Amino acid sequence: AKERQEDIYKISMSYIDKCPNKDIALSKIVEIYRLSMFTDMVLNNRDAFYKLLSDRFLENVNNIIIFGTGIWGERCCKALEGTGVTVSHFADNDQTKWNTEFLGIKVIKPENLKKMAAYVLIAVKESGREIGKQLSDMNNSMLKYICIDELVKYINI
Repeated sequence: AKERQEDIYKISMSYIDKCPNKDIALSKIVEIYRLSMFTDMVLNNRDAFYKLLSDRFLENVNNIIIFGTGIWGERCCKALEGTGVTVSHFADNDQTKWNTEFLGIKVIKPENLKKMAAYVLIAVKESGREIGKQLSDMNNSMLKYICIDELVKYINI
């Protein structure tokens, strides 16, 4: 998979000089390639995913809450299996999911995070920035969080 991603990246880059909006095209190619590499890491390289997460939190993470019960929440939870990280809860803004279980783990409402000391991985693609603001507005200095969109930016190409 990685070789195929690299081939696609090389082919895309070979056409960049022919693009009328070179800067826009280049940034889009890099963004898509990084997301592809991140997806591959989450699905196939647990240790690298854990290292990236720990590096961004600036310390080893042993316990985490995943915000989001969609495909990315599931992918990230499964990627953390066997790394020594316990996913203690999921959090989600969808109130129909509160007090249920996702992948056998309790789903809590975001309001519960206001008083918790926790690491939170925002595992959504579309509304990560808004959820980050939601967590920031809680004014909880014991809550450390990062969004997968931020992690993608640290993928070296």
